[in-house]
Order: sequence, then C-alpha cells, then structure tokens
Amino acid sequence: MQQLSKSKSVLLHLYPGVLITLGFILLTPLFLKYGFPPQFGMLLSIILVAVPIFSIHLLQVRKKENKKSIAEINGLTSRLSTSKLILYSVGLVIFAFLIWGATQPVNLIITDKLLYWLPQWFTEQDFSNYSKDKIVITLLLNLILNGFLAPYVEEVYFRGYLLPRMNVWGKSAFVINAL
Repeated sequence: MQQLSKSKSVLLHLYPGVLITLGFILLTPLFLKYGFPPQFGMLLSIILVAVPIFSIHLLQVRKKENKKSIAEINGLTSRLSTSKLILYSVGLVIFAFLIWGATQPVNLIITDKLLYWLPQWFTEQDFSNYSKDKIVITLLLNLILNGFLAPYVEEVYFRGYLLPRMNVWGKSAFVINAL
C-alpha cells in the first residue's frame, strides 16, 4: 500500500469539498429559478460531482494497486461488534446534535459578519419561502444522500482509502483525517 505525503493527504482530503462547493455555486442559481431551496443544489452537486469524483479516484487507485475491486484497497479491515457499532452511532448522532445546537450562535455571527458578501442563497437555511412539494423532494433526496449514500462513500474514501495511507502523520493521522 503506497503511503501519501503530508501535502498529498491534505490535498486529497480537501479537493472533494472544493469541487462540491463549485458544483453548488454553479447549480444552485439554476434550481432556485425552478423554486427549489439552495440545499437542493448542494444535493445535486453531491450526486453530479462528489460521487463521480470519488468513484473515478478510487477506480484509478484500484488499477494502480492492481486490485480486483475497490473493496480491496480498504486498508482498515477490523470490524466493530454490532453492539459497539450501534452504541457509537447513537452516541455520535447525539454528540453531533449537541455540537450543532451549541454552535448555532457562532454560525449566525460568522454568517452575518464574515460571509455577508456571499449571495443570500449561499447561507440560507430557511425553507419557509418554498412550496411544500419542493421541500419534500429536497428532504427525501437529503435523506437518501446524507442518510445512506454519503456516509458509505465517505467511509470508503476517507477511512478506508486515505486513513491507512497516512502513516507519515503518525498517531495523529486519525485526528487529521477527521478534521
């Protein structure tokens, strides 16, 4: 398994987010015209940009490392017990909601004071101005992508592919990977 340099591992962690953001910027104004909330543009960016980019990247790695499947490039093969997996999952969801709630005042300050120059739709989180059918479509797509597809793709790419190739970071590799 080929190890990554520090700079390459940082680049491989950041470039998907940059491409998703560019997709969001390009797609969202189009779908706003059709009455969809901005989150719909982000979700389409994940489908049209992130999934293909991750897939192409992992297929190239598979070919370069002479593996028969993408699953074989996974450098982490140990599994948690079902009870630990459920416990950790529930704990992390609770932790995520607590962090989200605690950071909302800071989020508002950052949005108002630092990101004021962005278009209003870029930071909008309110669905009140959209039709019920557009909201339902957006929320269903969000559930499918962020509830099922994105976690799987993220685990394969960030934890299965990148993390085992970050030995250059030593014991802090998992922290760098999570950040």
